Amino acid sequence: MDKQNHLGQTSSNLPGLFYIGHPFYLLSDVGLLQAFVFGLIAYTLYKSSFTNFSKTMDLFLLLMSPAYL
Repeated sequence: MDKQNHLGQTSSNLPGLFYIGHPFYLLSDVGLLQAFVFGLIAYTLYKSSFTNFSKTMDLFLLLMSPAYL
């Protein structure tokens, strides 16, 4: 894609991220990709066989991580 980042450069996404993010590029709102990935992680944790405490702790640590914020 020829979208520009905040430095005026074209992005260098990984090939997998390009395919996952392509629908969001077409919608012109790449920020929705973060919400989609969070929902995907939450759904995966919900369907997993971890204990409830482990699932809650995983979601809490994800929400509190500086990289996600």
